[in-house]
Amino acid sequence: MRIWILAAFALSGCLDSFVSGHCDDGFVTCGSACVPAGTCTTQAPPPDAPPAIAAPDAPPAAEAPDAAPVCPIGLATCTTGCADLVGDVDNCGSCGTACGAELACSNGTCCGAAELGCRGACIDPLTHPDNCGACGIPCASGICQAGVCAGAPVGHLVLIGHDYQSTRAGMNRLVGNAVFLARVPEVTVATYAVGATPSGVIGANAAIDQVAREIGRSWRRVPVDAAAVPGALAGADAFVIYAETTLAPAELDALAAAWRAPIATFLAKGGIVIVLEGAAAETHRLVGDRFACTGRSIATGSALTVSAPRDAMAAAVPTTYWAEVDTVAFTGTTGGAVVTDAAGDAVVVHQTF
Repeated sequence: MRIWILAAFALSGCLDSFVSGHCDDGFVTCGSACVPAGTCTTQAPPPDAPPAIAAPDAPPAAEAPDAAPVCPIGLATCTTGCADLVGDVDNCGSCGTACGAELACSNGTCCGAAELGCRGACIDPLTHPDNCGACGIPCASGICQAGVCAGAPVGHLVLIGHDYQSTRAGMNRLVGNAVFLARVPEVTVATYAVGATPSGVIGANAAIDQVAREIGRSWRRVPVDAAAVPGALAGADAFVIYAETTLAPAELDALAAAWRAPIATFLAKGGIVIVLEGAAAETHRLVGDRFACTGRSIATGSALTVSAPRDAMAAAVPTTYWAEVDTVAFTGTTGGAVVTDAAGDAVVVHQTF
């Protein structure tokens, strides 16, 4: 077929046109012949087109810089890797801060071997009256001997009219301050939550954790049931009773009778009993006649006032703060109010024995 077409073109003078160096109108060069425009299946490059020049080799891609290390929680990301800013002598308190010879990194501060870092200062925990045995343990007597405060122990009963289902940082200081009234480096806390709501337990524990971080202390929680309370108090520093919501008054009174003697012994050796209470139950009944009130009122959604700012319970608590869900006030209390509502009724009570 192609031979026939070329012959037809030759008869029509197309080949002559090609030989003459160009094709007639309506024809294009296709290989060595002139063909009608649009019928050529191979397009030759224009005669005057410059030769194709190969693109120079692209430079090799630059290697990506090493990604920053992913450090575990509690470690800082420094240029040299993951570092413990609390105890790393090469990164003490901040990345790249190295402690000199004969110094150790204590709580993020470069200190002597026998010293303890407390909020940026180096102290002797064996004798320091405000950090006796550990950071943040002040001695009421002002005397710290061999890391132990001198003087007879003081027992504490703290009643807090918040159930801690809903919390704020300032309000959190109350339960945290109560736990850390204990004058030991790590506070062992027996906790009773049999009739409490999960949200109340979680909120109270988170509040204590917050204060522990803020003051550089630690605590260990030991959950107990009703039968285990007497034995647990023998080895505890504090006893937290979460806001009870499912126990009836008769059940609370029965537990109070069973716990009367163990709690008396616990307070006498300097223990701390902390009772949390909301609108749903009268948790204060668990301490029996050690706490007397004539009734309760709902204080949720009102402004509360710190009425005893010098009390240890009030440390870092805003002088006025909002009563979150659920908050109650105790009417007719006999004293020891630390926080009160607008009517002057106690929301937080601190008694010593």
